[in-house]
Amino acid sequence: MNEPKIPHARIQLIIAHRLETWIEQGEGRGYVGLPADIVIDDRNVFAPELWWVSEDRRPAPDQPDLAGRPDLVVEIRSPSTWTRDLAVKLPAYESAGVA
Repeated sequence: MNEPKIPHARIQLIIAHRLETWIEQGEGRGYVGLPADIVIDDRNVFAPELWWVSEDRRPAPDQPDLAGRPDLVVEIRSPSTWTRDLAVKLPAYESAGVA
């Protein structure tokens, strides 16, 4: 899949920056990450534009992959992927327990 267009990437940056700023303003606010493989089940591995986990699920500095599912995933609406995001990803995230 191609990398996102500039407006899409800009939205991703803004959301990630705001989450990171909120995290840095207090202790125990978790961890935000940019696209990384999120294993949903044996058939689905997604890489949302960004994801967040609560403090108790924060990955260790040397941990290469996220253990389990994020508490929050963000898929930025794009005309080329929106149908897949709603029809495939949303139900898979929900069935995997992503809030």
